[in-house]
Parts: sequence; C-alpha cells; structure tokens
Amino acid sequence: WQRAGVLHRRTCHVRPASVVVVDELQAPVTFDRTIRVQWLLDDGAAVAMWAAGDATLSEQSGVEGSTVGWVSEGYGDRRPVRSVRLEARPRAGHVRIISAFGDASPVLDSSIRDERMITCAS
Repeated sequence: WQRAGVLHRRTCHVRPASVVVVDELQAPVTFDRTIRVQWLLDDGAAVAMWAAGDATLSEQSGVEGSTVGWVSEGYGDRRPVRSVRLEARPRAGHVRIISAFGDASPVLDSSIRDERMITCAS
C-alpha cells in the first residue's frame, strides 16, 4: 500500500465499558478500491459500525463451503462465529470506519464521529 501512496491508521479508544476502533485510510484522490473492516464475533457479542458516505454491511456465520465466519484456535480445529463486515469506498481519497463495542455512546463524541457519519449497523 505504501508504494501506492496509501496510509492506513488505526486508533483504539479503550474505556472500562467500551472499545471504539477508528480505521482511517488516506489515499490519492484517484484511489478507487473497496475498503473492508471485518470482525469475528462470538454469540452475544455486538458491534456498531459507521462510515461516512455509502457503505455496505454484511453478516454471515460460518457455513460449510465458505471461508467467511470461521475462527480457528489451533491446527485442524474451527468453529463458526458471526462475521460482521463493513465495506466502503473512499471519497476524495479518504475513508473513516468506526467500530464500537460495549457501551460506546459516551466515547462517540465529535472528535471521532462527525455529522456526516451514518449508522450502518448495530
């Protein structure tokens, strides 16, 4: 990515009852590729995700014949989990994707999320 002039920065905001992960990508204006952020979640876990502009959210649990939605804790061992993936395209060479776990509402202030952000999933 560095040769293409792309910079990815991930910032984690950790609080006692929440974690907010902010992924920002800065690229040349001509950069036109889909950016994906994916989380693998156990039962009962939840994530809320936001992105500026158009974004697509998909969720899938592990099913035979697919590589999506599985986690392996050792060789030859796998178990299905919920895969939550948000896809977005940069606008003017920039994209920001926010993922919030736990009670993140107090953390999502104007320094992280601006008025142009739209909720994609929770």
